[in-house]
Amino acid sequence: MQELRLALQELLQEHAISSKKWRLGKNRYFTDYTAVKAPDTSLLSEHEQQCLRELTHKICTDYQADTIHEITHSYAWRIAENNEYIPLSAQMLASPAGLTKKLRNWAIKEEVSDHI
Repeated sequence: MQELRLALQELLQEHAISSKKWRLGKNRYFTDYTAVKAPDTSLLSEHEQQCLRELTHKICTDYQADTIHEITHSYAWRIAENNEYIPLSAQMLASPAGLTKKLRNWAIKEEVSDHI
């Protein structure tokens, strides 16, 4: 989490992103980050860039925020306080041991391994 904060601070200082803070409740905030300039992709191969373009297009056209949130946010993340560190072990314990039918069907449908 510290690495992410440092990366965001660096991008803000370089004016590569902008941020806007939203109040979600009494003591909860959400920060929205928006890219202001194109990323440096010089270290990525053409194949890697194409995979990223395809994946981004797929996510932005086929999914809504609530669907993505459901897949990516565990119970541990949802109950954490704002800016609280969540250990990987807590994330692993909060996630189900096996695949749910819904997640399995999603993975089969998307054939995620072909894009990685």
